[in-house]
Amino acid sequence: MQNDTYKVYRKKVNCSIDSLKEVREFVGSVLAQYNLKEGDANLMILAVDEVCCNRMEHSHGCNPNESLELVIYVDVSPRQVPHQLIFEIRDKGEIFNIVDYAVPTIEQIIKERKRGNIGLGLVKKIMDKIQIDKREGISVCRMIKEIGGTKAI
Repeated sequence: MQNDTYKVYRKKVNCSIDSLKEVREFVGSVLAQYNLKEGDANLMILAVDEVCCNRMEHSHGCNPNESLELVIYVDVSPRQVPHQLIFEIRDKGEIFNIVDYAVPTIEQIIKERKRGNIGLGLVKKIMDKIQIDKREGISVCRMIKEIGGTKAI
């Protein structure tokens, strides 16, 4: 994504679950620069953490020799609060299509007695738009959050 209206932040981490702390700290430090509500920022950190965790675990088998790159685009409008934040997780793993993922109901989760299955549903509720793309061997999960939009966090 090339656009002069966005400030761009980048962080590369290895695919070890231990790197999730770095991911959360990085996202938190970027969001702390802007006048966002703490609760809103924490939910965005949670969503990015969840997708990174899934990419590390399911696409890379938590292999610390593999990596993913997190790119955050923040619009640089004249307001103190950005209009839009875009979070991209890029890696060379197989992509999971979160866009078409049917979020199970609480009843289904209880009935199947499976651990998990809640995180991606939260991501879909927190973010306004999610896009999946794969180009030249790079998988990209792009999550877009409109600040002050109609979708409340």
